[in-house]
Amino acid sequence: MVQTQRRIEAGWSRRPYAKRQGWVPLARISAELQHAVIAAEDGRFYQHKGIDWKQVQKVVDQGLDSGYEAPLADARGSDQSHSCK
Repeated sequence: MVQTQRRIEAGWSRRPYAKRQGWVPLARISAELQHAVIAAEDGRFYQHKGIDWKQVQKVVDQGLDSGYEAPLADARGSDQSHSCK
C-alpha cells in the first residue's frame, strides 16, 4: 500500500518513481517490531524455532488428500509424474 502511495505521489509531482530499500542492521530494528513481524508471519515461531513440522505435515496431508501429482526427476534429470494417491 505504501509503495502505491509513493508511486502516485511521484506521478503528481512529475518525478520518477523509485523504490527506496536497503539493508538495516538488526540492532537498529526495535525488538517490538521484530516480534510483530515474526507474529504476523509465523505465530508459532517461538515454539518451533525455524521449521514448523506441524505445518509441513498439514501441507503434505492436504496434498495427499487432493491427489497432487509431484514431478520427480530421474537419474538423467528428466521429469516424471508421481502420484501421491
